[in-house]
Amino acid sequence: MDIGERLLALEGRSSASSEELCTLAAGILSSAGMARDDADMAAELLVGAQLRGIESHGLSHLPAYVARLLDGAIDPRATLRIDRTGTCTALLDAGTERFDQLLAEAD
Repeated sequence: MDIGERLLALEGRSSASSEELCTLAAGILSSAGMARDDADMAAELLVGAQLRGIESHGLSHLPAYVARLLDGAIDPRATLRIDRTGTCTALLDAGTERFDQLLAEAD
């Protein structure tokens, strides 16, 4: 089922499961150029924030993230590197704009 079909399946409903929301959000992010694994993780983080009642970090950001992916403001393929480390710190550099939540989850 493509994204349009998933949206139509939710039409008229007053609720959706977290799994449905994750699948839909991941599909949207993936369609905007994000790698599928990254899109899955980003969707889980957005839906998780939404479910915890932290709407300021939830799904309301999805349209802006998609717009930034499409106009190149977010590089969906940016890689994280460790610039330098200290005793209990590290300076991380993605080299460009990247989906911030994924940086927190990076290896």
